[in-house]
Amino acid sequence: MRKLAIALSVLVLMIVAVPAMAFEITPNNPIDNGNFAKSTASCDGKFLIGQSGQNNVEVYTHAGVYLNSFGAPSYQLSGFFGESLAVTPNCATAVVGAKGYDGTGAIFVFDWNASLGEYQFVVKKTAAGLVPGDDFGQSVAVTDDGQTAFGASYLKNKVSSFARSASWTEHVVSMPDLSASDYAGFALCVAGDDLGVGVPLQYNSGIPGALYVHRKNTGGAGNWGYVTKFTGLERLGYSCGGSGPRFISGAPLHNFDTLPPGSGAGQGQGVVVTFRRHVGGSYTVEHTFAPSLGFAECGTSVGISGINVMFGCPYADVGSVDDGKSNAFSRANGLGNWTSEFTLFDNDPQVLDRVGFSCAVGGGEGIAGAPFSGEVATNAGAAYYNTYSLVFADGFEYGDTLEWSSAVP
Repeated sequence: MRKLAIALSVLVLMIVAVPAMAFEITPNNPIDNGNFAKSTASCDGKFLIGQSGQNNVEVYTHAGVYLNSFGAPSYQLSGFFGESLAVTPNCATAVVGAKGYDGTGAIFVFDWNASLGEYQFVVKKTAAGLVPGDDFGQSVAVTDDGQTAFGASYLKNKVSSFARSASWTEHVVSMPDLSASDYAGFALCVAGDDLGVGVPLQYNSGIPGALYVHRKNTGGAGNWGYVTKFTGLERLGYSCGGSGPRFISGAPLHNFDTLPPGSGAGQGQGVVVTFRRHVGGSYTVEHTFAPSLGFAECGTSVGISGINVMFGCPYADVGSVDDGKSNAFSRANGLGNWTSEFTLFDNDPQVLDRVGFSCAVGGGEGIAGAPFSGEVATNAGAAYYNTYSLVFADGFEYGDTLEWSSAVP
């Protein structure tokens, strides 16, 4: 179901946005503790919304029209199917994490069947060496061509890749300099031929947080070898997204000029950073978003597609305590400048809605999840979406092609 909500719109370059309308989506079959929108994904024409408390994923059009839902071939009450989601930009392949499935966790790959209008199961995969409670599938990712799926058990510092084949054989992504409780793989994302791995509890110069970058075919064909890592912000790597030449990552406990990192203040203001790849394969920090929202934990979730980004601030007090919001931006030129597009929040705010607990961008749309919304049932969840005014899906606009291409090794 959908209903009209309120969003803020702005002037973008020479394009004047008319008063914008954002919509709310509530679950098609709500239940108590269903946690609809615990995970969200957006692609060309569709939203995928995970409902881990009900062990399914619901599919909607970008007009908010419910299409259908899908789940694991064999239902498990405590499987938490839908805990995490990733989808290719063209919607052809979806990867779903189920951190409790079979006790150890698993990931599931589905392909879109256009003639039937539904996602169909392809394969279920898990990692070797797991024990019950390892939460494999807490995070997932997929390459843009749908040929490689990724899953992680952050409790084991383990990230695995599965290339499409008859067997979908597991390959372990080797990560250097890890300690037992670094939480490597807490977040996963793909940008071109690079894999981002969030390591939010790894200490670097006294500050916990890192985003590792691994590159396809580095160290051998089919291997995702370590290239570099970014550090310096508290809980960097808690979330990540990738598109074209960019990664985006959240550091939700970083207070950024409010309190020193590591001050033990509990909640952080949070910052979000974009990193850009250049000719030769090196990265630099492109932009830092540092909203002044108090202890909002901005960067708990992030999304990116081409020039469009979004990040969630689920602990922001917009109209009630911790009702949350998500901020959307577009990159207006080739100089790394980003312009605010809209803000998503609940127009009928409730305590602990936590809008922005998840978010995603794709196909010119941004969506934010509020999995603890009690509007239709206790913790049943809700999602909010809106349309970007500037859309370049491939990310190579305003001079990007002069600095980066997929052909760069």
